[in-house]
Amino acid sequence: MKTYEDQTFTDLTESELELTDTDFIDCQFSNCQIEGAQLQNVRFMECSFDHCTIVNPVLTFSVARNLRITDCSLIGISWADLVINKYSLVIDRLTNSLLKYNNFIGLDLPHFSFAGNEILNSNFEECDLNGASFAGCELVDTQFLNNNLKRADFSNAHGYFIDLHTNQLQKASFTYPDAMSLLDSLDIKLN
Repeated sequence: MKTYEDQTFTDLTESELELTDTDFIDCQFSNCQIEGAQLQNVRFMECSFDHCTIVNPVLTFSVARNLRITDCSLIGISWADLVINKYSLVIDRLTNSLLKYNNFIGLDLPHFSFAGNEILNSNFEECDLNGASFAGCELVDTQFLNNNLKRADFSNAHGYFIDLHTNQLQKASFTYPDAMSLLDSLDIKLN
C-alpha cells in the first residue's frame, strides 16, 4: 500500500489513470484534470480539491472521508461508492462547484450545505437530507426520490423534481414560483 500524506498535487492532467492500493491523507489537489480514472482500493482521507475537474471515475473498493471541494467540476460520480460506513461523511464541504450526472444514493447528509452549487442531471435517492440546504442551487433535471427532506431549504433553488409521494417534506422551505414544480409529480393540469 502506497501512502501520500500532507502532499500537494498541482496541475496534474491524467486521462485513463489507473491507480491501485493507494492512500491520500490530508492531501491537496489543485488545478487537476482527471478523466476516466480507474481507482481500485484507493482512499482519500481529509483531502481538499480546488479548481479540479474529475470526469467519470471508475471506483472499485475505494473510499473517501471529509473531502473539501471548492470551485470544481465533478462529472459522473456515484458518491455511495465512496462511503466507508453509514456514519462517515464523504464530503465535508462543497463550495461553488458544478456536479453533473452525479448520484447520491443511500447517503446520510443531514444539515449538509449544498447551497450555491450547480447540481445538474443528478439523482438523490433514499438519502437523509433532514435540514440540508439547497438554497440558491441550480438543480436542473435533478430529482429527489424517497428522501428525508424534512426542514430542507430549497429557497431560490431552481430546476428540481421532487416526488411529493415518496419524499418526506415536513417544514421544508421553498420559494415561489419554483415551488410550483412540486406539482409536477402529481400529474395534474393547471389552467
